[in-house]
Parts: sequence; C-alpha cells; structure tokens
Amino acid sequence: MKIHKIIDKKRVIILSTTIILSILYYLMALLYIRVSIDRKNIIFFHWLFGPLFGTSNWIDFWQYIYQFLLSFLLFFIVPALIIKYYFKENLKDYGVQWGNKKFNLVWTIIGLAISPIFLLMANDPALLNEYPLTRLVLNNIGLFIIYNLIYIFYYIGFEFIYRAYLQFGLKRNEKNKFELISILVIQTIITTLIHIGKPTSEIIAAAFVGPLFGYLTLKGKSFIWPVLIFHTCIGIIGNIAPLIWI
Repeated sequence: MKIHKIIDKKRVIILSTTIILSILYYLMALLYIRVSIDRKNIIFFHWLFGPLFGTSNWIDFWQYIYQFLLSFLLFFIVPALIIKYYFKENLKDYGVQWGNKKFNLVWTIIGLAISPIFLLMANDPALLNEYPLTRLVLNNIGLFIIYNLIYIFYYIGFEFIYRAYLQFGLKRNEKNKFELISILVIQTIITTLIHIGKPTSEIIAAAFVGPLFGYLTLKGKSFIWPVLIFHTCIGIIGNIAPLIWI
C-alpha cells in the first residue's frame, strides 16, 4: 500500500482536529489546581466565571456542569459540523445510527447485565474520593439527578469524538486487519492519555477497555449503543457508589 494512500488529507484532518480539540478541552475543562483534599478548581472556569460567584460554594457545582457541556460542544457539535459542512458527509456514516441492531442489542444487554459488578469495583478509596466530581450533589437528591442527567452530555461528546469521529474517519477498508488494529491503538492511546490525572485504576481501565469499546463501535456501526449506554452507566454508577459505600 502506497504511503500517500495511508496518509491522505482526510485522515490528517481527522487526527489533527481530534488532537487539537482534546488539547483545548484539557486546557479549558481539565486543567485544575487542588485547593483542598476533596476540592479542585478548574483554572479556566474560575478565571472566566469566578468573579460572578465570589465566595459561593456553588462554583464547585457549576464548573462541572460547564465541563460536561463543553465536552458536548467540542467533542460532538464541532466534529459533527466538520463532517456535515466540510467533508459534506452523512453523520450516520460516523455511527450516528442504530447500526447492526442485533449485534448492538446483544452487547448492550451484556453490558447492562454486568454493570452491577462495577458498583463493587467502585468501592475503591481513590474512586470514592474522585466521584461525584462535586460533593454538593450528595446532599440533595434533586440536584444529584440533574447533575447525572447533564453528565450524559459529557459521555455523548467523549464517545462521539474518540470512538466515532476518529475511528470511522480513519477507517477505509473493512477487511484490512492492520488498519483496524492501528485505529484501535491510536484511539486507545488518546483515550488513555485523556484520563491522566484520574485515579490509577481508572487509567488502567481506560487502557484495557479502549480496544474493546473501539471494536464494538466499529463492528456495530453505531456510537449510540452498546458503548455509549454502557460507558454512561459506569459513570453514573461511580457517582452513586459514595451514597452506598460511605
């Protein structure tokens, strides 16, 4: 295979925009300073909105709502606009569809069936200290529900850019195993790196499930299920864990 067929313009754009958007997200939503054992301040958010909140503790809640919605904006809306208006392609070719329904249904059921196991695994001091990202929601059931509903937007963005936009954008030949492995490796490296700063067990888990989640998305031709549903369930279970174990 000639090198120019491997490194074509579209692939360069897909990979470069994924990296650029990831860096922007890191700087705007993940770069923080720790002000106490259980409190982080997202630097960009506090610089931008800090004066509006003053000394109010509610800034700790809204900085994460901002983080979740920024993920949706940078990781879903921006790539979707690139696909539709620059590549002039259909979003369903990037997994915005039900895809292989039988395959996806089976794996969704499997994922939901084993989800309770993650509640046991979440009984890890590092994870219990990390999630939910703001402790304010633990004392108010209504706020806790709202927080988790908005949390879903984070996962929509995350799964779309890394498992859909990146992977379907790089893929050319359905039967090329080397290409498939290369795509899964690239995706796993990026999704693992984006977890740097999280508990060690979470980083290891990201590296472990990266190839599996990537393969299921490509094979099922959908970013909606099973992976988005399963990943979101794991995240919400992590938020529920402190209510049970602490």
